Amino acid sequence: MFDRFTEGARRAIILAREEAGRLRYDSVGAEHILLALVRAGEGIAPAVLQRLGLTLETVRSEVEEAVAGFPKTRVPREIPFTPQAKHVLELTIEEARWLGHNYIGTEHLLLALVKEGQSIAAKILESLGARLDKVRQETLVLVGAPRQSGPLANDYLDRLARFVADTRLDALPATAIAAAKLVLLDTLGAVLGGSALDENSRLATFAAARTPHGACTLLGHSFKADAFWAALCNATAGVALEMDEGNRLGGGHPAIHVIPGALAIAEEQALDGRRLLEALVAGYEVGSRLGGATTARPNVHSHGTWGTISTAVAVARLADSPAGTIREVMNLAASMSPANSWTPALQGATIRNLYPGRSAFQGILAVELQRCGFTGLPDAPSDVYGTILADRFEPALAVAGLGESYRIEQNYFKLHACCRYNHFALDALGRLRRAHRVDADEVVSAHVTTIPFGLRMAEPDPANMLAAKFSIPYAVAAALVTGAADVAAFEPAALGDPRIRALARRVEVSADPEMSPRGADHPTARVRLTLRDGRVLEETTTVVRGDAADPVPADDVVAKFVSLSSPVLGEPRARRIPDVVGGLDTLEDLRDLTALLVPAGERSAPARTAL
Repeated sequence: MFDRFTEGARRAIILAREEAGRLRYDSVGAEHILLALVRAGEGIAPAVLQRLGLTLETVRSEVEEAVAGFPKTRVPREIPFTPQAKHVLELTIEEARWLGHNYIGTEHLLLALVKEGQSIAAKILESLGARLDKVRQETLVLVGAPRQSGPLANDYLDRLARFVADTRLDALPATAIAAAKLVLLDTLGAVLGGSALDENSRLATFAAARTPHGACTLLGHSFKADAFWAALCNATAGVALEMDEGNRLGGGHPAIHVIPGALAIAEEQALDGRRLLEALVAGYEVGSRLGGATTARPNVHSHGTWGTISTAVAVARLADSPAGTIREVMNLAASMSPANSWTPALQGATIRNLYPGRSAFQGILAVELQRCGFTGLPDAPSDVYGTILADRFEPALAVAGLGESYRIEQNYFKLHACCRYNHFALDALGRLRRAHRVDADEVVSAHVTTIPFGLRMAEPDPANMLAAKFSIPYAVAAALVTGAADVAAFEPAALGDPRIRALARRVEVSADPEMSPRGADHPTARVRLTLRDGRVLEETTTVVRGDAADPVPADDVVAKFVSLSSPVLGEPRARRIPDVVGGLDTLEDLRDLTALLVPAGERSAPARTAL
């Protein structure tokens, strides 16, 4: 079976036998294969482990500690493989075939070790964060997606479309359903909080006046619009406070691109909660996977790009569309993906907030265009994301491990009301403040070292609320002065606070390329404070609170929702909604939920607004 093994893979097998002998085992187990991959030190497998943030020494010590207590035996001259190790070797063939490779290398050995799932090696890798989807992603980044005709080159859209068509709540793991409910609640809170901003209130009034017979709730307002405009308004409001969730694996914010459109259609058609949950999980999965497969050009903002497909597949799922229809909808939606710029966010131009709103509108439109008979390219994502919006698009990444785990379980929740790149510095600052009781008046200066991408957020004098949310100096200064980087820290009163403004000018931002070995989606920040008494305090953050790797309890997400929605709905109504969302799978009519997402009292239609 070793005919297709590369030289590196064959050497790993030889080293595995040596490791078993060195540890006085009478058979070669999966753990010895892992030790061999680490011992080799070169090749794709060790590189993948290092890209995942694991040092080879850490892996080695974990394995050797795990096997230290096993009894030693007389080592035979020809050491056989255990049944578990044989299964790993069989899985290498499966992984190579799945990736469209005609060889078996060290990367396939590593993938097989993770996929086998039961061995000591598999459990150690899992405990260190080397999950199958992550290992596949990093493998494909290093070796590239297969270019030849094969299982991934031609049918990734078919596989995604079939996944959407086949998504059923009864088949989803309980953890994915629970995650979907929490993501929905968090997103509703972000939308309600943002709905109160002046421009969003005026936009909602305009939308309702333009579609006076609409049946879809404009969250936070006492009137309705049609599905197109409700999706646009709600998605636009949802990013205004920078409190909407996101996903590192997808390189963006999937939920705000799925929920407004899906909720509008589900309400319009009086669908039940189960249908909305299915659409949410499916749209979130496909959108985040396409986002993760896309290496966007440096100034392309992820809001509104692949999110058009997220909305489209969720709406198609609500309609029980077959896989062929869903594929065509995806191609139409990809063809309408806009090229949105990062610059408006940095300069405080609020047109940036419309990015997900426009994609929600166009996602619904893609479904309607398909019904009208319009057609898209056979593979529009590869064309649009691979040649226009991005430097690279890898279809294989979009389907790696599809159905084995769910991206909605691997999201992050925001605990600071600003761009997530700021959160790493803010978490480090928070630990310094708690440990040393630092007062803002004690701080002479602050220095934030982060990834090169973070340099674009080094402006110390942001022009307005939106620009402040994309300013590391302002966020750090506001947190020092007010004690938090919450919604209030970016409102006009704080923006006009001379203490915050003066301190922000004393916050320096620099970049360290060594901090981003895995790219802009895996930032790090180091904060150094110089105090008036001569002390220099330093702290580093590699994982922010709220990330899947450092999750917050569900109660914290509920509290965040209540905090954001109470000023709009009133606290009694805000506190009722988490229970309704928690029972969404038993809710017979989504209108019972949306009726709660407006201020208490009678609905009224807005006055007709002229263009």
